[in-house]
Amino acid sequence: MASKEEAPLTGDGDAGVGQSSKLDAEVRRAVELILGSQALLVVAGAGLADMCRHELFVQDPKAAWAFHGPVLQRFREAVPHEGYSHLRRICQTKGASSHFVCTSNVDGLLEKVGFEPKRLFNAHGSVHFWQCMCAKCNKRHSPWPAGDWTPGKLPECKFCKKMARPNVSLFDDNLGKNADSFCGQRVLEQFDFFENWLKQVGRQKLCIIEIGCGVSEHSLRLVPKPGGKWAFMSDEWGLPPVAASLVRINPTTEDCQPEARSLAEGNKAAACG
Repeated sequence: MASKEEAPLTGDGDAGVGQSSKLDAEVRRAVELILGSQALLVVAGAGLADMCRHELFVQDPKAAWAFHGPVLQRFREAVPHEGYSHLRRICQTKGASSHFVCTSNVDGLLEKVGFEPKRLFNAHGSVHFWQCMCAKCNKRHSPWPAGDWTPGKLPECKFCKKMARPNVSLFDDNLGKNADSFCGQRVLEQFDFFENWLKQVGRQKLCIIEIGCGVSEHSLRLVPKPGGKWAFMSDEWGLPPVAASLVRINPTTEDCQPEARSLAEGNKAAACG
């Protein structure tokens, strides 16, 4: 899989017809990589806002829920755009057992368009589930479906009646004094499915479609490795690099930098955005 390929292009650089032709070429290349693959891994996620901290729930719970409560309502009401359905149809062309979606998005939109739960790894949890603020309670109980949020009121744990919070991996979760603050039972169960799937498709021609991943330390963004392999920028899951081609949608300007182009040399890649 390690033929000499151009490093990912971005939407920056030459303008006009020249830039349009570059993008057209990248789109055609992306189609070739997807059609030529035997299995698809979709990796997506844009990250969280600065209000997403466990310590805010401790120090100012009303402010925390004044932010997270409306977020839950908006995500419940949100209607996925057509791109989600197109993505699902692309995945379905590979068959039920030959695609998987790994996302750091916590909005639940992938579930809304019909992606099978056992084909989803919500790496940072979901706003549609709540957990207790008490670590001891979380060790005894799994997260539960989120209830109704009422402005000015603090949601309660369904088990011990202490305050609840979204079952979302926050920036300061499980760090320092916030040890064991995130209840990761659902996430770990999904990860087991994901890890087993990667092993099952290990000998197949894999294509990764990366959509809108950021560059933070917790990002799911892929970085090139020797031998035509790719690895997650964040090593929090301890997954080894996988041999695959990469289609990057919404690339960043960093993709044009010399060091990025050098690293991606030898890896099959296309970037569209």
